[in-house]
Amino acid sequence: MKLFFLLLITMCLCSGCGNKYEKYLKNNTAEIRNYLFVGSDDNIDVSLISGKREKTYIVNGYATELVDFGVLTFLPKKNLELDYTIANYVLFVGTNKFEGALQKNPFDGSLVVDIKTNISPTANVSAKINIGEFSREIKLNCVNANWNIQSNDVYDILSKKFKSEIGECVVDKSFAGEVYIKILNDADENVSDYYWYVCILTRTGGRLSLIISPETGETLAINNLL
Repeated sequence: MKLFFLLLITMCLCSGCGNKYEKYLKNNTAEIRNYLFVGSDDNIDVSLISGKREKTYIVNGYATELVDFGVLTFLPKKNLELDYTIANYVLFVGTNKFEGALQKNPFDGSLVVDIKTNISPTANVSAKINIGEFSREIKLNCVNANWNIQSNDVYDILSKKFKSEIGECVVDKSFAGEVYIKILNDADENVSDYYWYVCILTRTGGRLSLIISPETGETLAINNLL
């Protein structure tokens, strides 16, 4: 009987420990990308990524207030020789309609807007771009709707497999860092495989980066600079 209670206490302690580390991560998240929608035609690639991120987005090791985001991106596959300064969009998410101007990203030439909304993975989504007489409407499909590992599962994986690494980020019983969880694909290799990318950034500049399989939860790559 004593052995039974000893085992029970040990299990409870381990469970509480795991929950503690998971809470550290959840309470110090600076960005979490929950769902990614994509679509394309011969001229344009379109994506819509949604989730939560800092209202004041600063990569500094401190996680602050989160807000919903939904970043819609149109990326021309070639030079369309159009006046992108007059580009606008219409986005349908189920019965909801969003529309307005697009801004050009100076780094890659894409056209972007944040609709500041977290999108359901089951929503019917289509995006239309208008640039003068040029107009295209593209249906978007959710990449990760049926993944075995979703964004919230990543916290559980981290808290169980990387306790010692997370523990290194705890100072005076507080987590001294911030967490980023993103959906990543290797565009440079021109492949359609997607992964979970996780980065824990400490306030002293330390960094733990991971690539996690969305099907098995296996850690495919790790870079520990804590």
